[in-house]
Parts: sequence; structure tokens; C-alpha cells
Amino acid sequence: MNAVYLGTILLGGVAALDATPVGQTLLSQPLVTATILGLWWGDLPTALEVGIVLQILAVSTQPVGARTPEDYATGGVVGAALALALVTRQPFLLIREASALVGVLAGLVVAMAGAALTRWLRRRNEGCGRWCEAELREGREEALGAAHRAGVVLAFALGVKLHGHLVSVWGCGDSRSRADGIAPAGEGLEPRASAVAGARSGADAQCLRAASAAARRPVRRGAGVRVDRPDRGGSLMSLSASVLRRMAVRASLLQATWNYERQQGLGWAWSLMPALDHVLPDRADRAARLAEHTAYFNTQPTLASVALGVVAGLEEQRAQGGAVDADQVARVKGVLGSALAALGDRLFWFTLRPFAACVGLLLAVRGSWVGALAMWLVYNLVHLGMRWRGVGWGYRSGPAVLAEACAQRSSASSIGSRRWARSSWACSQRCCWCQTASRARSRSRSC
Repeated sequence: MNAVYLGTILLGGVAALDATPVGQTLLSQPLVTATILGLWWGDLPTALEVGIVLQILAVSTQPVGARTPEDYATGGVVGAALALALVTRQPFLLIREASALVGVLAGLVVAMAGAALTRWLRRRNEGCGRWCEAELREGREEALGAAHRAGVVLAFALGVKLHGHLVSVWGCGDSRSRADGIAPAGEGLEPRASAVAGARSGADAQCLRAASAAARRPVRRGAGVRVDRPDRGGSLMSLSASVLRRMAVRASLLQATWNYERQQGLGWAWSLMPALDHVLPDRADRAARLAEHTAYFNTQPTLASVALGVVAGLEEQRAQGGAVDADQVARVKGVLGSALAALGDRLFWFTLRPFAACVGLLLAVRGSWVGALAMWLVYNLVHLGMRWRGVGWGYRSGPAVLAEACAQRSSASSIGSRRWARSSWACSQRCCWCQTASRARSRSRSC
């Protein structure tokens, strides 16, 4: 297997990770993956023809609530790679000219079929969630990290295996450009297929060994040491900026173990772990508190950072003996989850994501790779900025974070309305003056 096909398979694994388990930075969108493959294969126009069409279809697919969306992450890689393989390997001119259409149809079919694989993976995570909660109840908090490592490894392994299987169907060998000539049809396909089958079986064994090792490996928390220091208001403990940053980084794995039973519950507990490491020095208490947080939770992934900061502040008060109990924390989580989901779905899924796709498509139709880069930057300047700073904002504002945001918005709107009223009044006065002056001129002319 040459470097071109190996890079295609690895890109499929990375796209499978970015689609849901890790980040959700739009790196898995068809326009981005098609651009990368076009540059990698040396045929950007063909890849963009496939990527643009699939991206238009992918914009209408929104990962809202518990709905299982079509897998355009896999479909984008498969469609673009198949079109590029047909262009570089088929001896018939008609097939090469229809390669983009074949790639679009193949990508659409794979995207629709990939939803079944996503549902299987999410049902598998349900058993992982129950096992993790049982381990936490017994005081073994390292199970939470093992579950997330296994979820990430499994998602990557499935992406690599699927794309490796499709590459083996196409036949792997030295990719030839049009300038180098086209090999006769069927030449050397059998030895290539056998070589790929052997490589794929070895890769599957390595993925299984990596997943089992990830499940047994303990969690490293060298930085998660409790630090007692006086802070504002006479508080004994306060979460430092490094703790909040670690929570923001872990929030990228919020959906690594997403399932239909708990949805983001395991990822929520994993993201909150640095704060609990800081405020709860006792291992048993910490494990019991983490088990509570593995319960059902779901919200928009980007704005989940705000809820994490709020709940971290409540857990800090609870550890200090404040008037905060488990029921109050659960109620705040539920209210914030629903409110942030309603706000985040409109802001990110229904507004920012389509806008970023439109910007990228307008530049990509010119045949430039800049479209994919513009799409990624437009989205992530807001997405990553909110995910990085949202934890600190929620921690400083507390449960009143939504009221504070609404107050700022209403204040800005009232200022804007007052300015509009003043400008409207000034315009009306000018109009009245102009009408009076015109009547005076008309009377003077009649006299």
C-alpha cells in the first residue's frame, strides 16, 4: 500500500473522530476532507467537484438532540477518494469523466448507511456507561478515563477499518497520474488485493490490542493535586486558571462516549474531574461524586463549557460546606442543559455552521483550496473561543450566567432602541422643517 492510499485511510479515521467523539471542529466536513484528498492525490478539481455537492447535502443534516445524523464524515472521504481513484486508475475515458458523479453517489450511499454503524456504536457505549458507573460506585475512578480512551480508540479503529476495506475493493498500488499513462484494466489487481487483505487483518489486530490496552491503562492525573490557598471572600479553595483550562480541553471529549441512555453523561463527568480533583482530596468521595455526574445530561456541545464552569463553582461551594446539595446541583444542570441547548442549536447548528459552509463553498467553486480553510476558520474562531472561555465565564458568573447574558443583551437592545428613537425624531423634525419651507416658497410664488 503506497502513501496515497495510507493517507486516505488515516484521514478517514481522523474524520470519524472529529464527526462526534472529539472536537467537532468541521474537519470531518466533506468540503474539508475532499480538499485535503485533492491536494494529497494531486487532483484538486475532481475532489472539489465531489466535496462541494456533498457539503451542500451535509449542511441540511444537523446533529440536534438524540437524532442519529447521516455520516457525511465517512461519505465525504469515500466519495472523494473513489472519484480520485477512478480518474487515476481507469483506462476508459467515459468512466474518468463520470468519476465525480460516481463519487457523489457513493458518498451519499455511504453517508446514509453509516447512520446504522453510528447507532451500533452508541448502543455499545450504553454498556460502557453502566460498567463505568458501577466501577465508580466501588471507588475506582480510573474507569472513567479508561472508558473515554476505549471510546476514542474504537471510533478511530472503525473509521480506519471501513476506509481500509473500501480501499481494498478499489485495489491498491502505485497511483499513476494521467501524464504517466494508465495501466491496462485488471492488471495486477489480484496481488494488490491479497496484500491489502493481509495488511488489513494486521491493522485490525493492532486496533483491538490498542482498545484493550486503553481499557486497562490507569488514568494519569499528575496535575490533579489539591491546592489549598486563601482566596476571595475568605474561601479556602478556588479553582485556578490551569484547572479551568484542563476542563475546557476535556470538554472536547464530551461526546466520546455518547449513548442513548445517558447521552453526554460520561463525558460530562470526565470534563468535571479536574475540578473535583481540586476540591475533594478524598478518593472515595471523589469517585462517588463522579458517579452522580454520570447520570443523563445533554446540551449543545460548545456551550456545555459554560454549564461546566457553573457546576464546578457549585461543587466547590458544596465541598466547603455551603448550602448546596446534590439535588440543587442536579436541578441547575437540568435547567442549564435545556436552556443552553435551545440557544446553542440556533446559534451554532442553524446559523454559524451553515454560514461557514456558505463562505467555504463560495470560495471553493473557484477551484481553490482556500474555501475549506475559510470554512474551518470562520466556524472555529467562535466555536473554539467559546469552548475555551466558556468554562471561566460560567465559573465566575455562577447559576445566574444566563440572566447576566440576557441582561447584557436587553441593555444593548435598549441602547440601540433609544438611538433609533433619537435618530427617527431628528429625521421627522427635518421632514417637518422641509415641508414648512416648501409651503412658504409656494405661497411666495403665488403672491
